[in-house]
Amino acid sequence: MSTSALTSQGITLEYADDPDTPVTYTLVPEITDFSGPSGTTPAVTVSDLDSTTVEKRSGLPDRGQLSFTINYIPDQAAHLAVRGMFTSAARTGWRLSYTDVGATVDTFVGWVSGFAASGSVDTTLTAAVTIEIEGEITQT
Repeated sequence: MSTSALTSQGITLEYADDPDTPVTYTLVPEITDFSGPSGTTPAVTVSDLDSTTVEKRSGLPDRGQLSFTINYIPDQAAHLAVRGMFTSAARTGWRLSYTDVGATVDTFVGWVSGFAASGSVDTTLTAAVTIEIEGEITQT
């Protein structure tokens, strides 16, 4: 049986020079893994006193987060920029590019809500980064 499964090797994440009208994107190097974008749509209960069962409607979707880990190089320009985004909570445009034949791309706006460096014996220095996504994700 053949498969069309994609390899994650080669997937890239970039940040934009402007969140609303991006012109230039800069690669975030040394990413070792990522998770997301993830999101949820809450169930809103709309039952009333005439209801015989719980009635629900969908609420506003929350596009969630994108989390990733980098081999953290504190003086690397893009890593400095990402850490600065965390410190400033600046809205930033992001582009996640996949490895499929059609070169699918997710673009969205978000801010770095988490940045945690870590290390231990016989490991590389890493940083776990979380982007909180604002609004829609456009997939092209």
